Amino acid sequence: MAVLRRVAPALVLAGPTAVAFFSGGFMNVDLTTAPRAASWYAGLIAGVAACALALIAPRPLLPRSRGGRLAVAGLAGLAAWVGLSLLWAPLSTPATQDFQRLLLYAAAFVAAHAWLRGRERAVEPALAAGIVLVIAYALSARYLPGIVHQNPGRLAPDRLNQPLTYYNALGCLAAIGFVLCARMPGGAVAACVPLGLATYLTVSRGALAALLGGLIALTFLAPSWGQLRAITIGLVGALVAAVAASRMHAFSSLDGGSANAQGAAMLVLTLVLMAIAFALDRGPRSDRPLPLPRRTPLIGFGAIVAIAALLFAAAYKDRRQVTRTPAAGTAPARLTSIQSNRYAYWEVAVREFGRHPFKGLGTGGFRVAWLRERKITESAQDAHSLYIETACELGVVGLALLALLYGGVAARARRLYAVDPALAAGPIAGLTVFTLHAGVDWDWEMPAVALVALVLAATVLGASETRAPRSGSPQPAGSA
Repeated sequence: MAVLRRVAPALVLAGPTAVAFFSGGFMNVDLTTAPRAASWYAGLIAGVAACALALIAPRPLLPRSRGGRLAVAGLAGLAAWVGLSLLWAPLSTPATQDFQRLLLYAAAFVAAHAWLRGRERAVEPALAAGIVLVIAYALSARYLPGIVHQNPGRLAPDRLNQPLTYYNALGCLAAIGFVLCARMPGGAVAACVPLGLATYLTVSRGALAALLGGLIALTFLAPSWGQLRAITIGLVGALVAAVAASRMHAFSSLDGGSANAQGAAMLVLTLVLMAIAFALDRGPRSDRPLPLPRRTPLIGFGAIVAIAALLFAAAYKDRRQVTRTPAAGTAPARLTSIQSNRYAYWEVAVREFGRHPFKGLGTGGFRVAWLRERKITESAQDAHSLYIETACELGVVGLALLALLYGGVAARARRLYAVDPALAAGPIAGLTVFTLHAGVDWDWEMPAVALVALVLAATVLGASETRAPRSGSPQPAGSA
């Protein structure tokens, strides 16, 4: 037990990376194949471990602040409501798996808050290192195709997807890592080169938009010339790598016979770009403030809201031009298109919410409604939006509980930014990436991604309660 207590913080931080190598811990209804069964068992083991870590965690186990307790109550209540919805959910197996996943999230959230309290400055480097490890593995089959072999999958095999097995989720994870590495000093921005390249190779437009939102948040939360310079270095390095990859079709699209030569060339280019980025940012960063208006955070928030609105507007604009399968147009040229089936998913989900506004259709029930009402011959298990799917399957009760989680974390993030903006900027920017991308995809069902966001959120809760206000720091009204 004493040994477990000593390694508990490391286990909490390593959890998301560990489950990433088991198809992201995705608890798929089909357990007939070895990878999917392994993924389910990985998620189950992670849930048991999270519960054990929560049980032996140092006290106080729960946050002391009102906002922190509301956030925990929101997630715990959401898990309980998902469990209760088993009574009316149309399919028992996916509903049970949803319940197991929510129990994992609730236990991991509480355990992360308790074990990482006082260790908040280790969270960003640890999570970033784990994400870089996952992305390095994802890229290894492109760099060294003759040595490393991965299963590209049947759906859009030219898009980077391993080890999570879903390209959009991998893009979101890489985008979170990009923001965290851009925030950290000491040359960590060098990792932005492969992280940005991986985001491009997933061909995930939502991940790129979420990355933009996270970088806007980081710029406005840490408005200094040094931070802006680091972001620029990371973006330029990633852009150069992406442009080079776009010219090497065997590397970027798995199209052609010179994969070994192009992979080796891209590996050398990536390492050179990383070395340049490291050399440019290894020294102290200038803390000279940017000449921005006083209401800088509000301006940044408005820009992020605008990105979210554009994502939904793009889906609405394309509502009459849905494709038959999302695999169509997976080449990098897809990034110039807004073609998507999301509006079709959302339309069905919103219609079901109208029919069952209070309790919803039941967790895991969207797939039933989709099969009954779809207008295109495509199978879909999720509504591709955490917020719309929650409304569809869990009704206003589920939405209220989710809002409680988000609202509690936001209140403590505001508090933390007031007392320690340097510590707050990275986690808030990373959470911005997840919040945006979860609105247009099913990251919530992918523990390897959702657990990263929950650990960042738990870090915000803990740090906001342990940090004393700095002299002259503006204080928010109230004690949320």
